[in-house]
Amino acid sequence: MKNPKFETDGNSVVLSFEIEGPGGVRTLVKIKSTPLVPVGRMLEYLEGPLAGSKAMSYYVLKGQRTGVTIVGEYGSKVIPESQLRAVVMNQLEQSFNEDSENLKNFK
Repeated sequence: MKNPKFETDGNSVVLSFEIEGPGGVRTLVKIKSTPLVPVGRMLEYLEGPLAGSKAMSYYVLKGQRTGVTIVGEYGSKVIPESQLRAVVMNQLEQSFNEDSENLKNFK
């Protein structure tokens, strides 16, 4: 993620950043995140390869841990349908890994 910027529009936060795609082409991505406390959060992809996609993460207690379930509708005008699932799953895995690493700082 390059050049991240945060804006707020009331209850939501809009995160803008650049990603580097094939051939080094940089693309602006904008994602609106709305907390749904204490249930989870809603993500709306405003700009970028997944523009128009929406997903909701919701949390489920599992003993001393918290499970996260993500449901959504993903689409893209630039990613072929045959590759979309892999791209989304890769992005979700990357977000999970980054969140897991960042949560270590809260202990």
